Amino acid sequence: ITAAERQGGRRLQVAHTTSFAFDESWGTLLWLFAGHAVHVIDAAIRTDAERLLAYFAEQRIDVVDGTPSYLDWLVAQGLLDREQRPNVVIVGGEAITEPLWERLRAVEGLTAYNAYGPTECTVDALMAAVGQSPSPVLGGPLANIRVYVLDLGLIPVPPCGAGELYLAG
Repeated sequence: ITAAERQGGRRLQVAHTTSFAFDESWGTLLWLFAGHAVHVIDAAIRTDAERLLAYFAEQRIDVVDGTPSYLDWLVAQGLLDREQRPNVVIVGGEAITEPLWERLRAVEGLTAYNAYGPTECTVDALMAAVGQSPSPVLGGPLANIRVYVLDLGLIPVPPCGAGELYLAG
């Protein structure tokens, strides 16, 4: 089920809160191809939590995508405590912290995802629904991506084994 289906199939209001110098910024624009509205937030607003959260409420922003450090800051400023809050939060670009994972899981009706992918392959290659695991995980591969965990000899490691992550597809 998609984020839009969870919101009754309506057109979503998506906040674009990252600099275009950051590779992850382009992923947010893909919401346009699915018919949603993308609000490009300028630096003066995205770095002022009070103004940003007021904008989110005024524009009824449904989707926020950001790094864990940015989202930690917004959550501390009340992002998830307001009557008008995002319904979908996507975290990526850094390792998500356990406290942020737990906070996202605790919000009733919130759909949250952990997106992971090295820039060398693609911005997002793995995705995990935060609500499906009690602790942070990378998740499974997106469509047309294969994931391997290999040892130093490029041999697949057994489940739960340590190794390097390799992506293909």
